[in-house]
Amino acid sequence: MATWFAFLTVLATPVAYYRVFTGFRFWDDEGALMASVNQLLHGLRPYQDVFASYGPAYYLYAWGLRFLTGTAVTHDAVRLSTLIPWLATPLLLAWIVLRETRSLALATVGHLLTVFSLGFIAHEPGHPQELGVMLLAAYFAGGFLIDLPPHRTTGLILVGGLAAALGLVKTNIGIFVVLGAAIPLVSALPVRAFQRIALCSAVAAGLALPVLLMRVHFDDLQTVTFCVCVMTGVAGCVWVLLDRERQPELCFRDASMALATFAAVLAATLGIMLAFGISFEKILFSLVLRHVQVNVLSRAWYSPMALRSGWIPWTVACLGLAIFVMRLPRASRAPIVAAAQLFFGVGVIFFFGVGVIFWRLPIFWRLPQTPGFAAGLCWLALLPPNEDSQTSRLGRGILCVATVLHLLVAYPIAGSQYDVACTPLSVIALICLGDSLAYARGHWIALPHWSPRTVTAAALALTICAYAGLIVMRRRTYESLPPLGMPGALRVHAEPQQVEDYHWVVSQVRQYCDTFIGYPGVPSFHFWSGIEPPGRLNLDDWMLALNDEEQRAVVRDLERFPNACVIHNPDNVRFWLRAGQPASLFPLANYLMTEFKPVSQIHNYYLMVRKNRDWPPARDQK
Repeated sequence: MATWFAFLTVLATPVAYYRVFTGFRFWDDEGALMASVNQLLHGLRPYQDVFASYGPAYYLYAWGLRFLTGTAVTHDAVRLSTLIPWLATPLLLAWIVLRETRSLALATVGHLLTVFSLGFIAHEPGHPQELGVMLLAAYFAGGFLIDLPPHRTTGLILVGGLAAALGLVKTNIGIFVVLGAAIPLVSALPVRAFQRIALCSAVAAGLALPVLLMRVHFDDLQTVTFCVCVMTGVAGCVWVLLDRERQPELCFRDASMALATFAAVLAATLGIMLAFGISFEKILFSLVLRHVQVNVLSRAWYSPMALRSGWIPWTVACLGLAIFVMRLPRASRAPIVAAAQLFFGVGVIFFFGVGVIFWRLPIFWRLPQTPGFAAGLCWLALLPPNEDSQTSRLGRGILCVATVLHLLVAYPIAGSQYDVACTPLSVIALICLGDSLAYARGHWIALPHWSPRTVTAAALALTICAYAGLIVMRRRTYESLPPLGMPGALRVHAEPQQVEDYHWVVSQVRQYCDTFIGYPGVPSFHFWSGIEPPGRLNLDDWMLALNDEEQRAVVRDLERFPNACVIHNPDNVRFWLRAGQPASLFPLANYLMTEFKPVSQIHNYYLMVRKNRDWPPARDQK
């Protein structure tokens, strides 16, 4: 098995490599995160000295990569580092599928689907979400270790510690996985008054969370649909987990071990930050309050998941099916569950796999329909064919509940966050397929005569062919584009117009500017030009991320530079300010648009200088 998965990793490496070095995304989250990590390496404290919106675990991980590899913060180094989560995550999720289904073919398919779905990493290399998805896979694997008595302690420590680590990467993911573990673990405790209170509190929080997050956009039917899908998905999982026929599987000491590990990781991290002089107020504001203001209370930063309203009755019907099935005797519900699992597994793979490739055809509805179809049926994985065995109840419980809640990552922006949210769904689908086939082998007359080895060999051969095709396709796309040719980005290939635009911008700012700022920001320009931004600015979306006082501080610093410039791209401004906010609403943007004038242009990029500055410069007139 190990040799086979090592072989799959070898096949996946060129797929990930060519994909991550192909293209450059104009919104430049990559450059913004590189800038913040580079400031950390130069002794500036996140949250206290410079803006930082992600958790300390991310910055520790990024610092560790640069320290251990001895590399500087460059586009090439950062993109090479993304291969670690891109190759490790499929291995962890494939192990889960293999453990639950005992099928090498299904585990191999899971590996391929995960490698393919992790394509979002190429959109924003170095983003915390790539670390988050790797830790999430390890968190799920830890959940399955809890069901193995010799490894129960290890599993509990991993679940508690990784839940804290995920919260220290992105706060919202931490909340989702804490509830995702709390509901199944508390439901497995002996029934006592404390257990009832804790379980009711966790379930209520899980059901209320989608409403609390999305209520400001309930005037949009797409958001209402998303909210209902998640709520019914959680409710279905809870209903199955509360099966009264099952016996307690954990003791309070087990639960306290996971809780203690969670608290220890949080306390240790907080203690380290306080020791470095980062105030608790700055930490609280940067990691919690600022995100609540921008992502929960504000309507400015919003791009909904394109879910059709027809998924509301569908998910309600799925919840009704869960209630109906759990009221049946075990023997009677087994064939219904097996049929539903087969339907669910095939359906998710259809939406998740085939839908990715052929989404342009109207019949496929495009990939964003996957959560609508899948959320309400995740509870099916909680009903293995042999329910007398308690082998995987806790691992599957954590996987299902946390996956449904993790879908909320795609709110309020369903960009690459959508792919992050949906990645674990393929694991649940493959487990359901394995359960359905396990039931069928014992009850369908024709199936026992099939040769498992033949089916497995065919599946493995098809997977190898798929990887070979992906390698050829990715390499051909990579080689068809010109190299970006910027310092520290020599491996990157991008669209010809982008290469032309970026070289023009870098040439202009090197020639005419003592500092410059992008409206919106493109922090990569500072790496390529070697010119520092004003006010330690390290953002692309500073219009939304910085409050008025923080923007005024940048204005004050910018005034020190007589030859300051602005790189303005109106199309990119509209990308960030989706509600159409005028520049006058933002102190820094208002200053740039009133005190600077455009003097040269290439496509949609404008070079702007101070209005009192002579143009062209005297040296250019000679």
